[in-house]
Amino acid sequence: GNEVIERKKIEVVKTAHQMASRIHAIDPQNRPVTSALAAWDSDWDIYDPLAAEHDIVGYNYMIFKAESDHERVPQRVMMQTERYPRDAWSNYQTTLTHPYIIGDFVWTGLDYLGESGIGRYYYEGDVPGESWERPLYPWHAAYCGDVDLTGLRKPINHYRSMLWNGGKTCMAVREPDGYHGKVKTSMWSTWPTQESWTWPGWEGKPIEVEVYSRQPKVALYLNDQLIAEQTTKEMKATFTLPYQPGTLRAEASNERTELQTAGVPAAIRLTADNDSRSLFFVTVEIIDAQGRVVPTADTELTFTVKDSLLNPLDTNITVRIITDTGLPVCVISQSVNIAKGDSARLCINPCIATPGFYHVFVEAGGQNIVDNAYEQWGGQGHKSFYTIGFEPENIVSLPDAQSDFQTFWDKARGELAAVPLQPQVKEIKEKSSPRKKVYSAKVLSIDNDTVQVFYTVPVTRNKNARFPLHVLFLGYSSDIWDLDVEGQEYIEAIVSVRGQGQNKPNNRYGDWVQYGLQSPDTYYYRGAYLDCVRGIDYLCTLPQADTRNIFVEGGSQGGACSMAVAALDHRITAAAVYITFMSDFPDYFQIVRWPAEPIEAKQHALGMSDAEMLRVMSYFDIKNLARWIECPVYMAIGLQDPTCPPHTNFSGYNLVRTPKQYRIFRDYGHHVNYDIWNPTMWEWFARWRK
Repeated sequence: GNEVIERKKIEVVKTAHQMASRIHAIDPQNRPVTSALAAWDSDWDIYDPLAAEHDIVGYNYMIFKAESDHERVPQRVMMQTERYPRDAWSNYQTTLTHPYIIGDFVWTGLDYLGESGIGRYYYEGDVPGESWERPLYPWHAAYCGDVDLTGLRKPINHYRSMLWNGGKTCMAVREPDGYHGKVKTSMWSTWPTQESWTWPGWEGKPIEVEVYSRQPKVALYLNDQLIAEQTTKEMKATFTLPYQPGTLRAEASNERTELQTAGVPAAIRLTADNDSRSLFFVTVEIIDAQGRVVPTADTELTFTVKDSLLNPLDTNITVRIITDTGLPVCVISQSVNIAKGDSARLCINPCIATPGFYHVFVEAGGQNIVDNAYEQWGGQGHKSFYTIGFEPENIVSLPDAQSDFQTFWDKARGELAAVPLQPQVKEIKEKSSPRKKVYSAKVLSIDNDTVQVFYTVPVTRNKNARFPLHVLFLGYSSDIWDLDVEGQEYIEAIVSVRGQGQNKPNNRYGDWVQYGLQSPDTYYYRGAYLDCVRGIDYLCTLPQADTRNIFVEGGSQGGACSMAVAALDHRITAAAVYITFMSDFPDYFQIVRWPAEPIEAKQHALGMSDAEMLRVMSYFDIKNLARWIECPVYMAIGLQDPTCPPHTNFSGYNLVRTPKQYRIFRDYGHHVNYDIWNPTMWEWFARWRK
């Protein structure tokens, strides 16, 4: 037995005696009998009669009682049947130095399904505590094992194996406290440690390296430069050094091991460890161009397994529905019997009552069978679930605008108004034609930065002709393109904000979503949003511009810029936006990992809390700006969008109080069907033209 709950009762001693006697009577090898004893209170000696019925007494977390027990019961043979993973060295030494202790078991060798969250480490701000104290969703497995659920060994397993079995020198790196957040450990956890020298964003900051070795001394090198040499203690040497990418190498006597910084993801490597035709275990790794595993890759993979024999199917179909932030909604199962070559359609009631977007997983025989192929920029995307929506126009994401939100933007607009345009205009003659003139203009914005406007003006003999403005804002890192909208007599313009589009050669901001995160006054999008207004300022100076009709359009970041400029500049007549970025950051960061990961990496590098980071982002959140919009808004989303989720699009859209309408492209990701979008957009602009 294990931790028999009735162990204080005399009946347990009798039962143990009967069971042990019977086992010895029928076992020809007369193997020893044991079970595991534990104490959940101060009692321990009370178990002596029960322990006496064992050939070997198992101790769960109680081996510290071994010496006093040996004095009291010298003939007792002991082993530790459970202990904490982090106590590897002390328990190894206890067994070695006490001849009446014959061995030691850790809880546990393998991660397992059950006791969800035991052995986890977590970060400040996460739900605290141990696995038995409260639900720890989304944890659904134990993490206290030396080997994880996929069969991969954790660094603690290499160390423990070296203690008991010997082995060659190996090395691992402790996650810096603050890299993803302030680390919190639990009773069965170890500190998060990886066999990785890839820690982007931590350059120049201290990081700890653990080298496990049976050799007396260990030397550590970084990029062939000696860092330090140490004498091993507890078969371990721990070095602290500033992190720099490259090759980390440990040498101990004639043994050596190294870790290399990985590059950007370049390929997927599949390795099958069984040549059986009935069962395969496949290891999937994201690797760089040199074949090194990229531990920081956050790549969504879709697996398709096809039955080439088209066998009949007699199984259960299970539909599992969760919210887009990962909370469970319902599980529905139904048995099906499909003949060979046939198909079946199932109708289910999804039991959804709350407005929002949901992820639907479908399993047959316990295996996910969804290959959701959707249209995406650059080709087709794949997901292992479907996204569905319920009453999205009723999604409520409460504004989190700060008390000085109005003052902040009033001040920013005032600063912009004080900056002269100082336009530098050049006609691009090789692109001009008898129908249009093509120009590129540079104008001054705040922070002494430059906005570029690439635009076309229709050619006409009527000197008094005025043309509406159609202004496009670019997606994140997008380039400009030639403007030639057939049949539309508009001044067409693309605005390149600081560091992007035409300004990329002079980008001084690095990764734009990270720049200046320490304060709303320095954050990149303060300047970027004002650059959009500055682009409108310039276009309104054109003598051919009909400034009563200014229409803005954009997708992704361009959608955010269009919404922002409509909020900050009430000259805008109507807006058309799709797959909009920069909205509802508190929910955004729960649903998808970009831009959460680079922003959180910068946040941790700056030592900011989650609340401090979200406070800065709130000044640029489209849902907080949306209530200022005074023009009609037409919005489109890709229902399967993995980059700018539908939920966040509606968070801002639902707070717009002017005439509005939306369109959903069901089978599209971060993309829309332009054959539908473009004509409906022009119809929307025509509807509101003055």
